[in-house]
Amino acid sequence: MKKLPVFIIFLFGLLSCQGSKDNKNDTFIVGKWAIYETIAFQNNDDSAAMHCNVCPQIVFIKNHTGFAKLSNQKPIYFNWEFDDGKLVIEHTENKTKDNILDDGKYQITYTRVVYIHKKMFNEIALSDSETNKKYVLRR
Repeated sequence: MKKLPVFIIFLFGLLSCQGSKDNKNDTFIVGKWAIYETIAFQNNDDSAAMHCNVCPQIVFIKNHTGFAKLSNQKPIYFNWEFDDGKLVIEHTENKTKDNILDDGKYQITYTRVVYIHKKMFNEIALSDSETNKKYVLRR
C-alpha cells in the first residue's frame, strides 16, 4: 500500500514536467531587445538592409504578450508564441498600421554572443519568407 502514494507523487511530478516543447525558446526570447537591422529581400535575392539610428525596443513578456516601442511613441502591443519552432507574432490592435515588427511566422536563428566593438550581445534573427523580411534583434 505504501507504493501507491509514491507512484502517485511520481506520476504527478512527471506530468508537471511536460510543458511546451518550445519552452527553451520561451526562456531565451523573454526580455527586452532592440531591432538593430531590418532587411528587405527583393525577388531577385538582392537585399536592402536598414540600420537603426534610434533602435526600436521589442519586449517579450513571459505571458506571451509583448510590445514594440520607439522612444517617442506609444507602445504597439502584440501576442507571441512558438508553433513548430517558428515565432508567431500577432498584433492585438492597429493591425493595418505600419508596425515596427510585422505580424508573421518567423524562422528564428539564435546567436548567443556577438562581439561588436569589444562588446558582447545576444542576437536573434527573425526571418519571414512570406514578407521577405528579416529582423536582427540584439540585447
